[in-house]
Amino acid sequence: MSPSDVIQVINLENTHIITAIETQGRYGNGTGREFVAEYMIDYLRPGSKWIRYVNRTGHTIMTGNSDTTSAVMRVLNPPLFASKLRIVPHSKQTRTICLRAELHGCLHKDGLLYYATIPGGSRVGNVDFRDTTFENTDLYTETGIKRGLGLLSDGYIAESSPFDESNQNGSWIGWSRHHTEGMVTLLFEFDQLRNFSEIVLVAYGRLSNIDVIFRNDYRIPLHRRMAKKIRVTLWFANDWIFLTEVHFSSGLFEILIFLDKLYMQG
Repeated sequence: MSPSDVIQVINLENTHIITAIETQGRYGNGTGREFVAEYMIDYLRPGSKWIRYVNRTGHTIMTGNSDTTSAVMRVLNPPLFASKLRIVPHSKQTRTICLRAELHGCLHKDGLLYYATIPGGSRVGNVDFRDTTFENTDLYTETGIKRGLGLLSDGYIAESSPFDESNQNGSWIGWSRHHTEGMVTLLFEFDQLRNFSEIVLVAYGRLSNIDVIFRNDYRIPLHRRMAKKIRVTLWFANDWIFLTEVHFSSGLFEILIFLDKLYMQG
């Protein structure tokens, strides 16, 4: 094995949420000697090139196996969203390896592929509320804003104030009024045309246009509008506005499903 070899490419066909990966070496009825001690994960979704996985603490190298008999499971925090995944062994020396892998996760049903924030989260002095887990993709909007997934789609909802010292490793994206002039735009892109009924913003702050303090689920009815891309603009008057998660309630456009079934039958 050379340090850049890819040992396995897994084609999931549809986009899945991968929450953990379990690895094991070659047992071979007790004669096996090959295993992977460290590895990295690359993945992609429709429209992207390979993306290197980075966990919540900023590391790319996963600890694998130390023998051929034990199965070792590593929880992915944050989870990754992928239609294809490849395992890249990491070693400082050339060696023979063998790997068995099992993925834990489920089908990604809400269809969100990428989002972008305009502007990005704010950093003011030592206070940093940027999107710390945002993917390092090569995808950009028409205006040059990076597209990907991060804190707003990782399924983790912060349970404490963004100013709590225990929360400083990154659970909130925050925008300062000084940085944004009180306006933030969020762009969301989905896998195909969908019928949207609701968007839920899990937030901390005050919206100036309706003067309501919200901390948990701020629900916006979408009245079953059909779209593939959605733009959300927030206005605020206080010093900061924060988001920890955004969730859409949607279904596939029924006419497209019907036409697809007719095409398959033909």
